[in-house]
Amino acid sequence: MPKPPKPLHILPLIFFAFALLFVACASTKNVSAASVDDSEVLTELPAKVKKSRLKIVPTEDPLIAERAVWFGLYYDGKRVAADVSWESSDTSVMRLMTLTKEPGLSCIGFCLLPKKVTLSATVQSVTVQRTFTIQPARREGGLQIMLPERTEFPLGSQIAFVVLYDGINVVESAVNYTSKHATPTFPVYVLRHKDLYRLFCLSAGETYVLVIYKDDAVFRTVTVSEAHSALSIRIPETAVLKAGNSVNLSAICDGKDVTEAADWQFLYLRDHTSNAVAEYTDRKGEVICKSSGTIFAIACYQEDTAFVQLDVTE
Repeated sequence: MPKPPKPLHILPLIFFAFALLFVACASTKNVSAASVDDSEVLTELPAKVKKSRLKIVPTEDPLIAERAVWFGLYYDGKRVAADVSWESSDTSVMRLMTLTKEPGLSCIGFCLLPKKVTLSATVQSVTVQRTFTIQPARREGGLQIMLPERTEFPLGSQIAFVVLYDGINVVESAVNYTSKHATPTFPVYVLRHKDLYRLFCLSAGETYVLVIYKDDAVFRTVTVSEAHSALSIRIPETAVLKAGNSVNLSAICDGKDVTEAADWQFLYLRDHTSNAVAEYTDRKGEVICKSSGTIFAIACYQEDTAFVQLDVTE
């Protein structure tokens, strides 16, 4: 029996505006690719569903590797808003998860490899299938995630990247998500800061970084390895991260203390009415805790960047 797609776990930062990006739609008959602008939504199905009237329709066609696409189940050309169970014949080619874009468009597919894959949709015990051929990725023009071309990122590293649309930086307008996959915690945390995204490698594992801009959705697979970054930040074992206390952080590169040579900065994990959770003093690596909150302390040395999460209490 087909199972529903696994839910896409969403980071708690800046994502409340996502629903505002997609607007409700008007009606149409059968289409080759579902459009959020012209699809009539069917809120109730007949008591007896006829398989011949069901059709799986993606929001774009053809399917292209490294792009994310939503799938809708249509009955007589109308998008079904009832509960639908989805299944992929090969999760190494396409992985399905749940992320609602519109009524009846809650199944998102991550096109991983340029191969054939068959999707199954089941509603009221009736199952329909459709086979798709995923085309090779296109990285020129359109929406692009400009991450370094690596197969793995070391644990504890921090990587800055941009999102381009036809060559223009759209980080400030794009919406970012990461999916929880194969590990009990998020392998990465993605934080938007000014005109850059920053990817923090928190734990070993694999995840997808998904970026949505206008009606485009692209993703990159990110794998965090067990190997640690050459640069790391140490917090003294006796440190108490409490408002009013000072903490001396150390930057260590290949066993060498580079605290004085490193550049230090903070990034905020959540929005704050004041940037007064903590601040650096004139002494490199020294932090004064000001008020409760969570931040990333970042050290940069030569080509390496490392971070540590600081949870300050009152």
